[in-house]
Amino acid sequence: MKLGIKIEYSTGDSFHTEEGLEDIIDLNWEKQEVVEENLKRIKEHYKWYRSEAHSHIFDKVERPKWLFRDKGRCESSINFLLDDGTERMLSCCWIGYFESLQSCESSPIRGWIEAD
Repeated sequence: MKLGIKIEYSTGDSFHTEEGLEDIIDLNWEKQEVVEENLKRIKEHYKWYRSEAHSHIFDKVERPKWLFRDKGRCESSINFLLDDGTERMLSCCWIGYFESLQSCESSPIRGWIEAD
């Protein structure tokens, strides 16, 4: 069974908020332990991003491995672990001035057609 990560988040602007938006991160995972590691990265990243102090101490601490290595893009990107041990960087739709992560969970990906 193929696995993905379901993200629920909110967004908006100065005048309104939209809650309950969903996105699926689908990087063709089959290993539940890899999905669990990526859920951990999402939660750690969000906690780091939301902390008031992160911009003041960022250069003084070792960067976690899930951060995009280009210093200019790390705030809104995560290196997601793939089943083969490599990583792929994706931008996070739940990161921004008006965005807020509400939940993330493992989710089966339906509709896969297996090649013979």
